[in-house]
Amino acid sequence: MTKAAFISKLKSFRQSITSYQNLNIESPKRLQYLIVDIITYLNKIKTDGALKDKIEDAIKELKIAHSNAEELSHTLKPDFSKTSDIAVLLDIQTVSAWAIQVIGTGEYALDIIIDHMVGNE
Repeated sequence: MTKAAFISKLKSFRQSITSYQNLNIESPKRLQYLIVDIITYLNKIKTDGALKDKIEDAIKELKIAHSNAEELSHTLKPDFSKTSDIAVLLDIQTVSAWAIQVIGTGEYALDIIIDHMVGNE
């Protein structure tokens, strides 16, 4: 795989993560699957030196994002059966905070590698 193709693949993964900002009730599980796919892809990359270190750093961050997504997806879903509009709004804000944290961590993880690759062109 060429360097340009590798960077393009990483940017595609990053865009896929970013797209989850339009949160729906199925997003947490789908985002977990996407993160696992990215980790699997990165684990298959054979390299050494600084790039290897950046990939390992990115994988650590992605594992954190996956763990947070998995745990929070079980507990932070808006409950629209609540009688108070304020309670529902607060739940939606909590889920939005979850999304920002997980998505941000995923984007950051991929940026670690992308920035390294682009900086070495």
